[in-house]
Amino acid sequence: MAGRSPLGAGAVAAGSNRLSAALQGVSLRNASAVNAVVRDVPYHAVDLAPAFREQFARNRAANQC
Repeated sequence: MAGRSPLGAGAVAAGSNRLSAALQGVSLRNASAVNAVVRDVPYHAVDLAPAFREQFARNRAANQC
């Protein structure tokens, strides 16, 4: 798997979408920023579950360090 970037280095995981990419730099603790991204990024309803699953996993990992 040489040549692949780690997820935190700007690579997008399989199953990610525009909403996931837009939420990449937003902390879930900042509710107004999350609301602004969800409001402003064009997405389909089926994008919400994978995007937030990815965000919760990323934020949980960051908080355990």
